[in-house]
Amino acid sequence: MTKFILRILATFFAAALLLEIVLRVFSLAGHTLPTKNIDGDLLLKPGENGYWVKGGFREIASHYSINPQGWNNIRDYKADNEDTSLMKIAIVGDSYIEGFHVDVERSIGRQLEHLLGTNYVVHEFGRSGGNIVDFARVYQKFNLFHYKYVFVLVTYKDLIAKKPSFMGQGKKIPAQSLIRRIYNNLVILRYLNINHGFNSQLKEMFKFGGEKHEKESAVPEPEKVNQEALRDFGPNAQFLYEKDKINTNILQNIPYPTILIDHKLRPIDCGFDGHWNLNGRINCAKSIAKFIKISEK
Repeated sequence: MTKFILRILATFFAAALLLEIVLRVFSLAGHTLPTKNIDGDLLLKPGENGYWVKGGFREIASHYSINPQGWNNIRDYKADNEDTSLMKIAIVGDSYIEGFHVDVERSIGRQLEHLLGTNYVVHEFGRSGGNIVDFARVYQKFNLFHYKYVFVLVTYKDLIAKKPSFMGQGKKIPAQSLIRRIYNNLVILRYLNINHGFNSQLKEMFKFGGEKHEKESAVPEPEKVNQEALRDFGPNAQFLYEKDKINTNILQNIPYPTILIDHKLRPIDCGFDGHWNLNGRINCAKSIAKFIKISEK
């Protein structure tokens, strides 16, 4: 019996070692992006450059580049702000605006600049997990009231949030513990968790059925919208939304113009991952460009 168990363990470790080698050789595993405390905010580490990988067979392998301000963007916002000849536009949001699912050179901002012309420059303030509290703080801290237009992408979940996810959270950078170092250096662990969402699936498995049902059947309540955060935006703010992500009666509680993203190009997401693909980002850029062109007639 002991020999049988040892054989099973030996086979398991041999298979794991082989998988580790294959994943390394073909660069199939994703990696955790390093973060940094930038003036008290939990942003991405400036200067990082590489490929963001997701999917079992590297279905997504997008180039990213973190600018000096800690955002996934090829533009240096400080340098742009010093050029008074440019018409500045800001897009604020969560992981959809952060944009790791598409090459940074083809982001929503770059698509929008192409549509509008060389007089415009677009700055994207996107961070995974962000909500209305974060977006309001971004607007205030980075002086977005100086921009010609500010477009904020929201869902109902974003609008009812009461606490920030990354703004003011700079002290929450994960400590480089032994477990964290092992995780970062073992490709197989990152492959299972990042590429296949093993950790998220495990959490779902152990959720109680009642809790899941309650979450799915919850009816949006307009009175829960965080009006205090909304008051921190200025008259240059417009709110972007998708038809299936927010109830129309919620829109009445947003005291700013709202713009429906017209998803003409299909498909709009990455299939196994619900984030926008290039089509989704082009649709977003075109919806913004249409609003701007109508506003400036």
